[in-house]
Amino acid sequence: MIAHRTDTEALGQFWKTSCTHERCRKKARSAFIRYGVSASASVSWPLSDHSLFAQLPRGPVEAAWRAASASSAYAQTTEPDLLEAYVRRNAKLSLTQLKELGGTALPWEERRKVDIYLAAPDFADGDRRAIDRALSALSYHNFSVRRPVAENGELPAGSDDTTLTATYSKDVELLKACRMVFAVPTGRDPGTLVEIGLAIAYGIPVVVYDANAECNNTMVVAGSARYSPSLDACLNATFECLSRTRAGTQ
Repeated sequence: MIAHRTDTEALGQFWKTSCTHERCRKKARSAFIRYGVSASASVSWPLSDHSLFAQLPRGPVEAAWRAASASSAYAQTTEPDLLEAYVRRNAKLSLTQLKELGGTALPWEERRKVDIYLAAPDFADGDRRAIDRALSALSYHNFSVRRPVAENGELPAGSDDTTLTATYSKDVELLKACRMVFAVPTGRDPGTLVEIGLAIAYGIPVVVYDANAECNNTMVVAGSARYSPSLDACLNATFECLSRTRAGTQ
């Protein structure tokens, strides 16, 4: 999510974030034209901040608010068609209504300072599809993901009690040091479920991305800040949780 701003940075950020994929680039171009950018042949794409403002009859303040709103819409989905739908929806609002919406503020540069604990069967030989999707998405949004299996080691079968206890303690200390937990309980992994329970007990917000809806249990769903088989929904919840902790309201 990107906080609303009334300067050229907002427009520039919208262009940078909205053009990772070709389809998003087309949606971004359509959005700028909708907000008053001239579609004449003299305008080249991507536009610089200065050329954008020269082409915006609504004025720089409204242009920047709407561009920032479109950037926030982009951060809410990985689907270009949904991005367009969100932008079209917000285009129906007046500038006053747009300002009153508020939003989630978690600046890009601050996200690397936020440690997110990955609770998942993050093993080399397991089903990694949902885990890798989550890691890719969190990395794309510039978050610092702490992976206990990678950091503290993947123990071989038959490890002795001393080794198990030492690794458990290191994982728990890492979990307690993180701002939130992003859980991917693939295969109803028992270790992941224990980590979810520990985080809830410690008052650490937990977002559960259950891609196969395998853990749709009262304790998991009700105890989590968000439970969903949708990665988009879990990413949105991640921004919301971390924005609240940043503001000191959680």
